[in-house]
Amino acid sequence: GGVAEGAGGRGPPRLNIIVLDGTWGQVRTMQQHFKRSINALVPHVRLLPETISVYCRSQSQPDRICTIEAVALLLEEFGEHQDLCAQLVHYVKINNRALHPV
Repeated sequence: GGVAEGAGGRGPPRLNIIVLDGTWGQVRTMQQHFKRSINALVPHVRLLPETISVYCRSQSQPDRICTIEAVALLLEEFGEHQDLCAQLVHYVKINNRALHPV
């Protein structure tokens, strides 16, 4: 357990991230199971997106984003290059076009 150091014991500590993917109801159930049965002490991250999701689907709440958008936002918060994060979101747009051709 715990956070491991980077390669060779030098550099910043390595961070393990668990991403739950599914519908909002499925993720809520997985989160409750994780807390109850696996490890209740693992920190939970709440992301606060500043833009509307680009994922092509209807949402009951405007602040909800898809999993890949959440991963991109989290990576950006941890200092990943903005171009890489934007590229991840771009793949969501490509997926939208594939699922809903004009």
